[in-house]
Amino acid sequence: MSAPAAEAAYPLRRISVAETLARFVLGLFAFSGSFVLFEPSPYEVMFIPALLFAMLAGILVRPTILPLTVLMILFQIGGVIALFQVFDEPKTKMYVVVSLFMGANAIFYALVLSRYPLERFAAIKTGYILTAVLAALLGIAGYFGVMGETLTLYGRAKGLFKDPNVFAPFLILPLILMLQDMLTGKSRNMILLAPPFGIILIALLLAFSRAAWAHFMLSAGLAVIFLLVLSPSARLRMRVIVVSILGAAALGAGLVAILAIPAISKTFMARLSLQSYDTGPGGRFTNQLQSLPMILDNPMGLGPFKFGEIFHVDTHNTYLNAFFSYGWLGWGSYAMLVLLTWLFGVRALMRPSPFQRPLGALLATYIGLSLMSFVIDTDHWRHYFLILGCTWGFIAAVFAYEAENRRHLRPYLRTTA
Repeated sequence: MSAPAAEAAYPLRRISVAETLARFVLGLFAFSGSFVLFEPSPYEVMFIPALLFAMLAGILVRPTILPLTVLMILFQIGGVIALFQVFDEPKTKMYVVVSLFMGANAIFYALVLSRYPLERFAAIKTGYILTAVLAALLGIAGYFGVMGETLTLYGRAKGLFKDPNVFAPFLILPLILMLQDMLTGKSRNMILLAPPFGIILIALLLAFSRAAWAHFMLSAGLAVIFLLVLSPSARLRMRVIVVSILGAAALGAGLVAILAIPAISKTFMARLSLQSYDTGPGGRFTNQLQSLPMILDNPMGLGPFKFGEIFHVDTHNTYLNAFFSYGWLGWGSYAMLVLLTWLFGVRALMRPSPFQRPLGALLATYIGLSLMSFVIDTDHWRHYFLILGCTWGFIAAVFAYEAENRRHLRPYLRTTA
């Protein structure tokens, strides 16, 4: 793309005070995401100033985020309809309120990245990585006995989260972002990023979340593949390959070393095997199969918490929960949103643009997260909607970049025709 076109698409202006404040508050908003022991959490409180400062600094409503907006609204409508099945039961109304907040979050992040996408995402990235390091340190400290059981659950690190199975996936995006920077940056980047990367990785291990381990391996593999496919030079591709191999070897050696600690090794091996609640009568997979006829008989859904009331356990499957808590309308819109995020995301990633690297990290993480949703409930995870919204924000940025490029190219083509 020509320099004039690039400048027109995202002009280099003197940054206003409002924009500077908006970026700072966005960073704080992301940073608040690891403090969720109580609700409303600091993250919910920070949403209001983040929204206000973003609006003051300016946002654009790009047509490319229409699929996200429409499908998210339909998903929430499905939840409201299902709510009427259990309207008088406790906590059900709050469940829908939380769902509405999460949906608004995704749309918010997509709108925020409509202007200065790289710069605003850099603020989000910084806040997210810093809070992930802090959360990881707290989780590690808790595992080794600091603050009793406040920072752990059943001997698993969780930091200031309620559940290790939410804490661990929260750490994945910062790991992928830092991995990307280490693979493509200068040696100095690797030296600076290795300590926080290692701290977060240790916390991920000590959370003992099987789904999160698989999520990290898949997303890291996808991030490396994206870099190899999109790298502009053979030299950079070779660097990615060599550093990836050396990094994998270092991680393997580190895993062997940490598993030398008997308590960690025992829990690790236990978590690798199927648990009693996975299979057999009353197991999660048995319950899921037994629930399928109920889906066919209740197109409007059964309402929040009904699966747990019937089977005495959570669904442990976001797509199944979508049927129960959001009805056929909610499930259809949710499944379509996941599919379109994959398709639009890959299409945008393959287009030459300044946004390939952050989009690659987000998409690699989102693909792993959406697959992980088959074995865990993610419909109220704050970081899920952050990743979803930012992914669509960069998808829109790529399409806007291409449109501006075509607009500036037309006069040149007419004069040379």
